[in-house]
Amino acid sequence: MFVSRGSKLQFKTFLILFMVVTVTAIYILQRDKFKLSAEKTEILMDTVVTIVVYGQDKNRLDNLLEQAFKKMKEYSLILSNYNPESEISMINKYAGVKPVNVSDLTIEFLEKSIELCKLTDGYLDITIGNLLTLWGFASDNPKLPSKFEIEESIKKKGFDKIKINKEEKTVFIEDNFISIDVGATAKGFIVDKITQFLSKSISKGALNAGGNIRFIGLKDKGKLWKVGIRDPFSEDRGKIIDKIEVGEWSVAASGDYERFFIQDGVKYHHILNPYTGYPANYFHSVTVTAKDAVTADGLSTAIFAMGEKVFTLDYISKFKKIDNFRVITIDSKRDIFDSEKD
Repeated sequence: MFVSRGSKLQFKTFLILFMVVTVTAIYILQRDKFKLSAEKTEILMDTVVTIVVYGQDKNRLDNLLEQAFKKMKEYSLILSNYNPESEISMINKYAGVKPVNVSDLTIEFLEKSIELCKLTDGYLDITIGNLLTLWGFASDNPKLPSKFEIEESIKKKGFDKIKINKEEKTVFIEDNFISIDVGATAKGFIVDKITQFLSKSISKGALNAGGNIRFIGLKDKGKLWKVGIRDPFSEDRGKIIDKIEVGEWSVAASGDYERFFIQDGVKYHHILNPYTGYPANYFHSVTVTAKDAVTADGLSTAIFAMGEKVFTLDYISKFKKIDNFRVITIDSKRDIFDSEKD
């Protein structure tokens, strides 16, 4: 029997602010202690996005939110696999054919994504677009590919084949069988860009793009923000298994329970190991904090893909050099590892 759960409108993984009313939006604790706030929620980037800002002028805050969402829409259209006219789609379309003229935004995004691919030794790989298409997780009919199809598809990757010419403002994929997929880093990157925009006008706020969270400033009286981590074993999306406190930085999570299908009694989720071509099968949830949202976003995916055998103390030591890095993993035995405690 084939069962499909999930659709394009899914959360990469729910990070729930502790004591929230719903899991689809950010709610700031002790809101009544702030004089004025404004909040807006829209569906963007294939997920639910909520922004909360604080200040002294309500009209100004509302206008700021409108501008922020307008910019987010613009960025998401440029950095999209679903928009056939996006710069990413054009780069893929002309892979192996010719360089494509792109914006500074796309160059910055690709440079940062490739940097994370290198940092994680390819366990984050933005060039597994063909592999993801083969599995069909972005469609309404995902399926288990044949072993041969998977073996052939994992040969069709290589972030070293992405050539960026900053002077000419072009991007060229050297091989026509390689396709970029932005799913592991685009939301985090766009959250960072919107944070930069908002920080010019406010000193306190929060952004949540489907579990990619970034904070501006601290809570009342300089207190840290509280974030709840969803229980990956519960059908109740509001149930948390652990909680952490974070400052003016980012949190992102990857889990095996939001986008998956069941075929012949076996569950297949969307976080693939780029080296095997199959869903990573050790962790059920990986939560990462980092200095910025794109780093947290990319590392949560990479660590999930690594699993226990690859994600050893060497990698933990390596990643701890990143400002505000922390990782919390939950495995099939319900064991919780916290790099800040263990």
